[in-house]
Amino acid sequence: MPSLFSERISEASFMLSVSLDGDEVDILVDTKFLGITPVYSGKDPNIDIVAVPGLGSHAFGTWKGDSHEMWLRDFLPKEPVLKDRLRVLIFGYDSALQKNSSTNSFGDYARNMLCVLNVFRSHEKERNRPLIFVCHCLGGILVKTVSSTRSKSAPRKSSLISTRYCAMQLMALMEIERYSSLVLGYSFSVYQTRVLIMQTCVVGEKLEQHA
Repeated sequence: MPSLFSERISEASFMLSVSLDGDEVDILVDTKFLGITPVYSGKDPNIDIVAVPGLGSHAFGTWKGDSHEMWLRDFLPKEPVLKDRLRVLIFGYDSALQKNSSTNSFGDYARNMLCVLNVFRSHEKERNRPLIFVCHCLGGILVKTVSSTRSKSAPRKSSLISTRYCAMQLMALMEIERYSSLVLGYSFSVYQTRVLIMQTCVVGEKLEQHA
């Protein structure tokens, strides 16, 4: 990675001035991919895939290996029956274990995800598309929470999110007991992260009771 980027990789975003055809152009560099970021769109998309990372994970880095290739962007669209039909989105949120200054609760993350999905899928054609969630670890419980939540400010729109998705692919989703063990056994640097996982345990237990 060029030092120009590595020196500022800890920042969520920063402005970079470059020279383009003799003109100075400012480019916004996003390092955390917070919120919704499109990574692929076919010619005539009618399916939305939303990838949600887990605890302490990077929204983009979760779905790639050691190389620059990211399977949701570089490999999945190569399937002949999918390449023109897919739009692939990633959802990023601040769930870092270390150096976490966030005061957001688990409910805040769920409400934020619901809000940005509604905004991003605001056109009628987009709202009618099926949603396929690909979730890793904590991301699975987050999506389960979103799918059962109705926004108080816009119940009609939020219901489209909770009823239109057609599938959830859960990867490395730990059992509720494992989350409890994680809270007790992990050495956290910030109290807020411990609170976040405890909230996850409570939310997960409620979802299991209503399953």
